[in-house]
Amino acid sequence: MPLLAPAIPPGFDPSSSVVAPEVFEQMRIYMNCADPEERRIRESRMRMTLQELSKDPIGQRSCLRLERAPVLSKEVNTDRGMVFDFSRVQAEVAPDISESSSRGPL
Repeated sequence: MPLLAPAIPPGFDPSSSVVAPEVFEQMRIYMNCADPEERRIRESRMRMTLQELSKDPIGQRSCLRLERAPVLSKEVNTDRGMVFDFSRVQAEVAPDISESSSRGPL
């Protein structure tokens, strides 16, 4: 009996392809040239660009998948109040091993 669980959990976006269709079409147009020498030069440039992007996940998102870059905020106070109040936590002190009676005299 096959499992009926979804392949992608709810709330998660399906994995996007490596290259957006619009970008792939522009890459194909760029590589389409009649001169074999020019084609080799363009292949070399394309290879170098893709190797550089393979090491840069944010560059992959913005250049290949046309996704927006992540927004980093330095705003600490989000007006949500205190998330966790450490003043109510009871501090447990770990027993000192040197004072344990099970070890015997040192």
